[in-house]
Amino acid sequence: MGATMSEDRHEEDYDNYLLIAAYRGGQYQGRAWAKKKGLDNLSLIGSGVSDVIELLKQAVQAEVRRRSDALRETLPQRHRDFLRRRGHIYQGVQPVRRKHRAAHCHNCKSTVDAALDFECIACGQVVCNECAACGCGSA
Repeated sequence: MGATMSEDRHEEDYDNYLLIAAYRGGQYQGRAWAKKKGLDNLSLIGSGVSDVIELLKQAVQAEVRRRSDALRETLPQRHRDFLRRRGHIYQGVQPVRRKHRAAHCHNCKSTVDAALDFECIACGQVVCNECAACGCGSA
C-alpha cells in the first residue's frame, strides 16, 4: 500500500506501521497502527495533516528505537536460550567486527544489520535482534 493524500486525510506505510492522519472532530489527529508484534499503536494530535504525519513518523522512530533497545538488552540471554534449545553451547556475543552488511535472518526472515547487531562468537554470524538466531545449526 502506498500513500494516499488529500487535504483532510493521509495514509502511508512507514517502518512496520500504517500511518493515518485526518481532520475529525474539529481537530487534526493521527494513528499509527503497528504491523509487527511488540510495537505499540500510537495516536496524537497536530496542527494539520502533514504536521500529524511528521509527528507520527517521529513517534514511530522513538517506538522502534525503544523496542530495539529493549531487545538488545536481553539479546545475550535470548541467544543463550536459542542455542540451548538447539543443543549448542553459548560462547557469547560481541560487536560485529566486519564491514557493514544488511541481510536477513535464516530463522525468522527479519533484517539483521552488521552495523547495529551483535555477532555470535561461536559461528561469527550476526545474531538476529528479533529471534536471537545466529548461524549455529542453520541448515
